[in-house]
Amino acid sequence: METFEKEGALELDLGESRVTITPELAAVKEVEETVMGEKVIPHVVEPSFGIDRIFYAVLESAYQEREEKRVLALKPEVAPVKVAVFPLVKKDPLPEKARELEEALRKAGLLTVYDPQDSIGRRYARVDEIGVPYSITVDFEGLEDGTVTIRDRTTTAQKRIGFDEVVGTVEGLVRGQLDFAGLG
Repeated sequence: METFEKEGALELDLGESRVTITPELAAVKEVEETVMGEKVIPHVVEPSFGIDRIFYAVLESAYQEREEKRVLALKPEVAPVKVAVFPLVKKDPLPEKARELEEALRKAGLLTVYDPQDSIGRRYARVDEIGVPYSITVDFEGLEDGTVTIRDRTTTAQKRIGFDEVVGTVEGLVRGQLDFAGLG
């Protein structure tokens, strides 16, 4: 536009022809306007994908709410903590047996959580919220018959399995080699 003001004309090249615009045909002026009521929807396209964006996408897709409780439904393969171990109550010998089971799971290379506090329902809710796919509960019935209760976070289904089968079963479930519905 400076060329137009200085020289008094502006030449445009339109490929095969040239057009000259003179001050009689056009005027240049600066205007400041306030526009009210215009709706603008901002959007961003971010073509760069770092590990943080992938991590947030995985978390967002895994977040669920069930009966007004938060659940992080991570797939067992990507869940950092694979199994939680609980004694049903803090009475002897349940905590010792639960700790023994937890130690066996850790020796097998599985990251575990041990939680003896509060009611069993609250403990289940806590580990569901942090994405632990399976929970093992040691109870008095299991001390008599050598079994424990295993609970699936996603379906909340529970099955009884032998105490000596726990490590192999959890490893199979985490690796996708076993189906929870087929247990027991």
